[in-house]
Amino acid sequence: MNADDAGHPWFPVWGLRLETPRLVLRPAREPEMDSLCRLAVRGIHDPAEMPFEVPWTDVPSPLRERRTFEFILGCWAGITPEGWRLPFAVCVDGAVVGMQDLAASDWQQQRIVQTGSWLGRDYQGSGLGTEMRSAVLHLAFEALGARRAESNAFEDNAASISVSRRLGYVEDGERFVDRRGVSTRQVCLAIEADRWESSPAATMPVTLHGVTDDLLEQLGVEGHTAP
Repeated sequence: MNADDAGHPWFPVWGLRLETPRLVLRPAREPEMDSLCRLAVRGIHDPAEMPFEVPWTDVPSPLRERRTFEFILGCWAGITPEGWRLPFAVCVDGAVVGMQDLAASDWQQQRIVQTGSWLGRDYQGSGLGTEMRSAVLHLAFEALGARRAESNAFEDNAASISVSRRLGYVEDGERFVDRRGVSTRQVCLAIEADRWESSPAATMPVTLHGVTDDLLEQLGVEGHTAP
């Protein structure tokens, strides 16, 4: 672990680091935030499409970079034991290629997490999306004691739905969300902890660094102790 991964004495979550065979996921701090802003403005999807519930990629530069930066800052500022969103920079060979987040609301009562992610267009189509989501699911189920993970995707977002199914999620309903002024169907998918434990995806090698008692306290995790 280098100095940039060393966390912070008052902010334990910054010491997290998740490693998979191809990826390193680390908390998006200022250097990674700069890289994510530059990557976002280069393009994430076909402009004719909109995979996100909040259409933040419709905003032109430099406002897109500013809002990306502000979103990540807001995630860190909003962490409480009751709810949190952890934005990770996804890195391949030291280069930032995308972002993966893990979020929870009413965490201490529900122990349900949600995920969201994006990759720069140059890095799509090679299985990185599955690998990065698998990394945060390992964190959620194995370290934080989540009982369920959920993911919603517009019905035409085949890539996101494919990642969910590959990891063992099953369809769990639908909802309709405004997308660019049109009510559009979203597919709701979920995976329970016991299904995750028996799924092939759970066997993917993931190394978790920085899971400490201080981190668990910061995130409101009860009944678990750091390894």
